[in-house]
Amino acid sequence: MKPIISEMDYKLLYDLLKSQKTSQGKDLGQEITNAKIVKDEDMDKKIIRLNSQVEVQEMANGKKIKLKIVMPDCVDLKNHRISVFSPLSVALIGYKENDLIPWTTTAGKTSFKIIKVLND
Repeated sequence: MKPIISEMDYKLLYDLLKSQKTSQGKDLGQEITNAKIVKDEDMDKKIIRLNSQVEVQEMANGKKIKLKIVMPDCVDLKNHRISVFSPLSVALIGYKENDLIPWTTTAGKTSFKIIKVLND
C-alpha cells in the first residue's frame, strides 16, 4: 500500500525537510518520497494530510485516539494536535479511512485502523 500526498503538501513538507536533520525528518522524507503525488483538486477527502482530523483505533487493545496532524509550530498536545514529524503522523499520512496501518515502536509491533478522516 503506497501513501498518497497532494502536490501542495509535498512541496510544503519537502521545503520543511530541507531544514530538518532529525530521524523523524528522515522518516517523513522517505514516506513522501515513496508516495504517489496527486493534484490538490484530485485528492480524496478521506486521505490523511496536513491539518487532517483523524480518529484511529489501535487494534491490539481497541483504544481509539483522536488527533490532528499539524506543522511543528502548531503542536498542542493538550488539544491533540501532533506534529507531522511525530512517528504516528509519519505512519498515517497519505493513507485513508478504513486502511489498516502496521506500526513498529520500541514496545513492539502494533497496527492502527483509520476510523475517520476530516479535512477542511
